[in-house]
Amino acid sequence: MLDQVQFEKNSELNRNRIKTVRGEIWLTVPVKRRLHTLLSEVRIATEEPWKRKHRRAIEENYREAPSFEKIAPTVFDLIEGAGESLLDLNLALDELFLRWSGFEGRIVRASELDAPGTGSERILNLCQALGGTKYFSGAGGLDYLDLSSFADANIEVVFQRYQHQEYSQRFPALGFLSHLSALDLFMNLGVGPSVRQFILSNARWVTADAAACL
Repeated sequence: MLDQVQFEKNSELNRNRIKTVRGEIWLTVPVKRRLHTLLSEVRIATEEPWKRKHRRAIEENYREAPSFEKIAPTVFDLIEGAGESLLDLNLALDELFLRWSGFEGRIVRASELDAPGTGSERILNLCQALGGTKYFSGAGGLDYLDLSSFADANIEVVFQRYQHQEYSQRFPALGFLSHLSALDLFMNLGVGPSVRQFILSNARWVTADAAACL
């Protein structure tokens, strides 16, 4: 988790989308921040009733979803337990969703590691600090990663070629809505080996040469 990067306004760092009978809507966690605030320093605006709004929106739009009874209580408990740190909330949600996806590793904060630098240099230093031998990059990494430095460090770099497959959702008359919060996936498909396989089936990883041709 890159916890010492600058917070980006209007990004998914404090909001995400769910599907409703009227289409997609954003669920936003209100925050307090100054210009150039680091993610680790962003505080949640606790005086705003966002927890109640989020719970009501999830209940109204997913209570008939196949896995609502299994998923909702855990999510609601996490939301209710949120304090003032946006980073802590994000980490808790990430860990929960990763566990539901079958991930058995651990999440590490970049600030816990000795990995100075910026951009490509910092990514390489993070890989080395963790003893990594392969770096899985988003497609955008092709624009800024110094691949020769990774090769010199014997770290293989592969790039994601994401293909969003459809699954059964609530409100089918609206058609399938892609790129929603992972909450939509879990509410509709549940957790366990089958949802893990679905997630992995969407992932394609290619070399830099192949990624450059996409």
